[in-house]
Amino acid sequence: MYPEVTWAEFCSKLQSAGRKDIQYRNFVRHLFAHTEEASLDGQGRLIVPPALRDFAAIGRDAVLVGALTRVELWSSHNWEDAGRPPDGMADLMTELGLY
Repeated sequence: MYPEVTWAEFCSKLQSAGRKDIQYRNFVRHLFAHTEEASLDGQGRLIVPPALRDFAAIGRDAVLVGALTRVELWSSHNWEDAGRPPDGMADLMTELGLY
């Protein structure tokens, strides 16, 4: 999930990309076929459209993860694998000048 301003910047970069070949068009088509604007219900809860819940295999439990410019929403089951520290994390942090 992207904040509106960040999403607008992303779309602007995508639109101004110098590459507009078939791979680009397929990527854009796929991306926007699976993109929807989210809203909050009367109690302030995020409403995730059914098609996106199905695509992400989100059932009753979900995990929200902050990721710099966006928030990622994961099914609890999928997060068990994706949430593990990546191999070589200390080396990557050193390479990025963070450690």
